Amino acid sequence: MEQRWIPVNERLPDADKYILVSIENFIISDIGRYETDKDGSGAFYPGDDGKSYVEYGLFVNAWMPLPEPYREVFMWRVFADLSYKQIGDIFSKTDNWACVTYHRARKMIKNRLEDSSYEE
Repeated sequence: MEQRWIPVNERLPDADKYILVSIENFIISDIGRYETDKDGSGAFYPGDDGKSYVEYGLFVNAWMPLPEPYREVFMWRVFADLSYKQIGDIFSKTDNWACVTYHRARKMIKNRLEDSSYEE
C-alpha cells in the first residue's frame, strides 16, 4: 500500500474508505473519506460527518491511505463505538489484539499528522 501523500489531481481514493487528508487551507491533516455521487462527481468528508470539507470552507489537496488492519480497527472503535471485545470478535482475535492494534493505529495516525501535511 502506498504510504505517501497523493495529490487529488493525480488520483482520487476509493469511495467510502477512511483515509488521511491534507487540507490546503488548514494547518493540520485530518481523517476523512471520499464519497461519489450517482453522476460520478465526488467530495471529501470529515470522519463520519454528513457535511463535506468544502461546506466548511476547507479544501483537500492530497490524501494518504491507512494500512489494514489498522484502518478497520480504528474505524470500528472510533466511528462505530465498538468495544475491544467486539472488534476482536469481528477479526477472530482477542480483545487484547484489538486494543493493541487500535493504539498502534492511533500512534501511526498521530505521527503522520504531526510529521507534515502535503505541500506542493
